[in-house]
Amino acid sequence: MGSAERQRELCRLANPMPARFAISARSRACNMSEIDIDVRRFAKLLAKLDAHLPISDAMEHADPQKNGRWWSSQREHMSSWFASQATTGSGAYTRQEPNLSAKTTYNRLQSPEGLIWIAEALGADTALVQRVADEALTIPRCSRSAFIRSHLPWELIVQLAKSRQGRCHRPLRALWQSCREYAKSNQYH
Repeated sequence: MGSAERQRELCRLANPMPARFAISARSRACNMSEIDIDVRRFAKLLAKLDAHLPISDAMEHADPQKNGRWWSSQREHMSSWFASQATTGSGAYTRQEPNLSAKTTYNRLQSPEGLIWIAEALGADTALVQRVADEALTIPRCSRSAFIRSHLPWELIVQLAKSRQGRCHRPLRALWQSCREYAKSNQYH
């Protein structure tokens, strides 16, 4: 299986929507990159999810963070990290302007276990999350977050988060409509 085929398969498994809306190169045409959530709302959502889950806990036990670990769970770690982005930070994490974008925070996050926990807790396909976690453990720690995001992109996370919130926001509805139109025009079923 080639790299492009493997990516399509991983995206297909990651996406809870019908195949014609699968995350792939077609997603870029559907403007998925424009979807975001306020970082404070995302932090509140994360704080409501299960603290300990099998895949992310196993990944954390397999290769735990060596220094500066203060959290008791990835839920505590991630909800605190996302919430803190709405401030100017402190110490080594000081910034001139608060970051209110959950998308930006996710895409900059350097916590492989946290990224896996977010996907797992939001309900991404278990087989996909397990494969990504297992493969991530085989590469250097400094490359893991980018690797994980390449298989569990923000577009998937935001879809899962918004479906978890129990409402379909107008931008997401518009996205689905544009994807349907794109699928029809390209006879992608």
